Order: sequence, then C-alpha cells, then structure tokens
Amino acid sequence: MSKKWYVVQTLSGSEKRAQKALLKSIENAPEYIQVRFGEVLIPEEEITEVRNGEKKVSRRIKIPGYIFLEVDLSNDPDNEVEILIKDTNRIVEIKKTPLRQSELDQLRGKVKKEKTQTKVLVKFSVGDSVRIIDGAFSGMTGIVEEVNTTRQRLRVKVSIFGRMTSVDLEYTHVVEGDNTNNK
Repeated sequence: MSKKWYVVQTLSGSEKRAQKALLKSIENAPEYIQVRFGEVLIPEEEITEVRNGEKKVSRRIKIPGYIFLEVDLSNDPDNEVEILIKDTNRIVEIKKTPLRQSELDQLRGKVKKEKTQTKVLVKFSVGDSVRIIDGAFSGMTGIVEEVNTTRQRLRVKVSIFGRMTSVDLEYTHVVEGDNTNNK
C-alpha cells in the first residue's frame, strides 16, 4: 500500500471545516478504509501586518479552496475511499493526479527561502505620507517614492538637515503617517 498526496477542492473559505469533516468521516469509516489515509494538510503562511503602529503576525491559508490529502487510491475497485472523500461535507472533488515530491516540499515550506521569510501585508503606494517607527530614522516622516513588493521594502523621501534624501526601509519600519506633509 503506497500513500500519495492529492489535491482536494473544497468550498471557498471552508478549508478548516472541510478538513475537520474529512477527519471525522475517516474516523467513522471501517478499519480497512482508515488505514488507507494519512495526513490532511492545509498549507499556511505567516503574514506580518502593521496596524496603528504595531506589528501583528497572523496566519493565512496559502491556497484558498484546497486541502491536501495523503491517501492510497490504488487497489480500490469499488471506489470506497474516493466516495468517502467526495461525500464529505464542504468537499467538491479530489484531483486524481498525485502531487510530485517537489510540489509537496514547496507546500510544506521546505524550500529554504520560504521558510525564513514571512510575508508582510502592505497598503502603501507612491505618494503616501509615512512615519518611520524603527531604525536610524525613527520618528521622522516622509513620502513614499517607490514600493518594492518583491524585496518588501520602500524608498522614502525624508528631510535630513533641510535636504530631501531617499532612504530604503523595510515595510515593518514604517506606518501610515499624517497627511500634513506636502506631497
């Protein structure tokens, strides 16, 4: 018996409830069906958001509308396993093509760069007034010149000794400032 990973489509926004319902269905199934199941995975990522000058870390589902299931679908002539999955509340369908190991590693966050970097949710755009809350320029205000979402950095124009200077800052080092600055 070889378990493989499969993609299971759920109702949007119901991933956790679908996971719970599926685990309950597996628990209530006969023993010979239970042994065919493995883990049920909902890949999540950490999001750092700055609200009212405070950093808040939360978790968000990476791929909304889908869960991932480790199951053995081979040697199932009566499709009992597949029927159990499809008949579970909030599950739409199971994709019958198993995931490759590289796809599974990426979902589980085993890719080094993904594991060390958390995403920051930002609502800044060019021309916005911001207040710097961390680093060497803490307490200063400036105007956003450039937003680099890939590197999660901002280029902000601040006044240093009466001269406008561009400063490169991380998203988490600034918050929305007041609009008293001239744009």
